[in-house]
Amino acid sequence: MKILILEDNLERQEQFRKNLVGHNIEITDSSKTAIEKLSSEKWGLLMLDHDLGGQVFVESGENTGFEVAQFLEKNKQHMPKNIIVHSLNVPGSQNIISVLPNAVHIPFVWTQQNLKKIGLI
Repeated sequence: MKILILEDNLERQEQFRKNLVGHNIEITDSSKTAIEKLSSEKWGLLMLDHDLGGQVFVESGENTGFEVAQFLEKNKQHMPKNIIVHSLNVPGSQNIISVLPNAVHIPFVWTQQNLKKIGLI
């Protein structure tokens, strides 16, 4: 499966690489880059963090996963079939899901076991 991951934490990036072996994954730490990739390619799964740039529990705005969600809301032709919001920022995750109601919130700490349940790892 082709998976786009928005994540700025290097340890989490490594966990995704380790656990998603066999899938075509691409990881970016920038909402702008994620939007560019969504605009130019089809993705089977999008995994969104909310807080980027080393910040934690920030408001939804520029360079957050919410910016990517707003793009997808306005450009539905680029919407991946599956979206997982793995952010630990609950209000930020709720903001993303408010514009992407088909997205599922699975905080990072539970992501690995849930990826196993749905057969990705």
